[in-house]
Amino acid sequence: MAAFRMATCRMFDKMLQLCACEASVAIEACAKVIDGKYIAKQIRDEISAEASRMKEAIGVVPGLAVVLVGDRKDYAPYVRNKKKACESVGINSFEVHLLTDSKEEDVLEFISGFNDDPSVHGILVQLPLPSHMNLQRILNAVTIEKDVDGFHPLNIGQLAMMGREPLFVPCTPKG
Repeated sequence: MAAFRMATCRMFDKMLQLCACEASVAIEACAKVIDGKYIAKQIRDEISAEASRMKEAIGVVPGLAVVLVGDRKDYAPYVRNKKKACESVGINSFEVHLLTDSKEEDVLEFISGFNDDPSVHGILVQLPLPSHMNLQRILNAVTIEKDVDGFHPLNIGQLAMMGREPLFVPCTPKG
C-alpha cells in the first residue's frame, strides 16, 4: 500500500504541475524558450500511463475530490480544468459544491467522507473559504495522505525542514 500511496502522490503532484504548464512560457533569464503545451502533454502522458499501470496492476483507479464552498465566479474555470485534466488521464473526479452560507460542520462532514472513501486518493479544498469558516480547522481535517494541496501541518513542516520529503508540495511554490 505504501508503493500505491507514493505512486498516487507522484501522479497528483504531476497533475498539479500540469495546471501551471498549460500555456507556453518563455524563460528570459536563461535565454531558453520552452513550449508549455508540449510539456503539459508530456506530463499528461506520464500521468495517464501511471494511472493505467495502477489500474492493471492492482485494479484501482485514482480518485481526486474537490470541495467547493460558495459561488465565486473565478472558481468555475479552475475547477472545470481540474475535472477535465482528471478525465483526460484516467483519474476519477469527485466534486462537492456547497452554498456560501453552509455550515462549517457540513464541509467537515464531506471531507470526513472523502477521507474514509477508498476510491478517493486526493482531496483539494478550493480556497478561499467564506469568512465564517475556520480555514485551519477545515484544512487540518484533510488527512495527510490525501492532502494534495500540501496544506496539512505535517506536510508544511516536512517542506520547511531540510532533508525531509513532504507527501505533497503545494503547487504554487513548486511551479
